[in-house]
Amino acid sequence: VMSGRERALVTQCLGDLPVWIIAENGLYHRLGSRAVDWGCTLGEGLDDSWIGSIKPVFKYFETRTPDTLTEVQEHTMTWHFQEAAEAEEREDFVEMQAGDLQAHLHRVAASAPVEVGLDMKRVEVRPYGVSKGTALERVIEACTDYTPADGLPPATEEGRLERDSLHGLASGATSERATR
Repeated sequence: VMSGRERALVTQCLGDLPVWIIAENGLYHRLGSRAVDWGCTLGEGLDDSWIGSIKPVFKYFETRTPDTLTEVQEHTMTWHFQEAAEAEEREDFVEMQAGDLQAHLHRVAASAPVEVGLDMKRVEVRPYGVSKGTALERVIEACTDYTPADGLPPATEEGRLERDSLHGLASGATSERATR
């Protein structure tokens, strides 16, 4: 199960099920039952000192844009504006606000190890290198002998579907890194 929600909520909802869980858009993974410890895609010692500097920016845009919501998780922040964009009379304004928020976050978080992304009616800031695709690679590694260093599987008939899936994963959605 892959989720954008934080691991505490995912554990609360799915914790007793014998499933592998990816939480916070790939940042955390639990590959087993409740008895298995959560792992972090980026290892230990995440730098989240940047959260304090961007929280007021999110709150400012939430306050001035009705029907939006800021979701604060362990190591990511997301501004959801889907409901606000559904109102036709505000759609252009809300889209403009999203672009302005993204641009402002790029400036504020320029030296932080984060990515700022705008997609699916949300603006998200997360640690650099975190994605559901990266988490999926971890799951594939745990299930098979595949490692990213191996490259794509050979072009055999049996490996075609796996190769095509991994190729799609490698060339999938990207987000921008906040750097300057």
